Amino acid sequence: MCNKCNGGCNSCQCTCNTPCITPDCACKVFITTDCVTLTEDLPCSNILKGQTETEVLKQLDAYICELFGTVQNFLQLINIGGGIEVYKGVNNLGKKEIRTLIDSNLINIVQGTDNITISVDEVALNNFIEANQKTYSITNIGTGAEVYKNSTIVGDNTTFNLKKIKSSSGDLNIINGIDDIDINLQVDQDNFVRRLKIFDTDLPNNYTKQDICDYILSLPEISRTILETDSKWNIVIEEGAS
Repeated sequence: MCNKCNGGCNSCQCTCNTPCITPDCACKVFITTDCVTLTEDLPCSNILKGQTETEVLKQLDAYICELFGTVQNFLQLINIGGGIEVYKGVNNLGKKEIRTLIDSNLINIVQGTDNITISVDEVALNNFIEANQKTYSITNIGTGAEVYKNSTIVGDNTTFNLKKIKSSSGDLNIINGIDDIDINLQVDQDNFVRRLKIFDTDLPNNYTKQDICDYILSLPEISRTILETDSKWNIVIEEGAS
């Protein structure tokens, strides 16, 4: 016997040698994710069983977004601070480039497994200082008045202190030039005083003016000659021996 199925399907087709087969004419049923339940825990994302597929998908979506953002942050490199930049940038292949460190004659750089050691080559530094360091000193020479006074050291700086030259009586002109100091005697042609010193031991006891004149006349001519620039003489008699 050949029957039709629920009116919507094709009629059964059968022959004497082929039995009738009733086709599956049931309407398809669409099941939403709210009807599917997770039966096992997902340990990596820490999602527990017993939740609907909709809840699981939402948690997986949040987990993936968070993980992707974390990975992106891990791969971002920036230079901070005010020093030399170590991070160069991204090349055409998307690879991030970091500058390498190069040592010098005075700086040693050693690459370790987990760190880089930067140190000063003390031997090279001492050799450099010995070859290039200049030292300076000042001393007074000759038998005249000393111009160099002392030195003052403040930190790494040494200041050499030199005395200044001045005229207390005003009889000397001191002119400070670019490369030299000019010292000259002020001469007043109308008032140049010659000073003659006589010790009392050179005169007789109870000496008189005549004794002084006689002593002056006994001096060498150069010592008792009145020059054209002399306006007057001062004769000074001191106690003691000449």
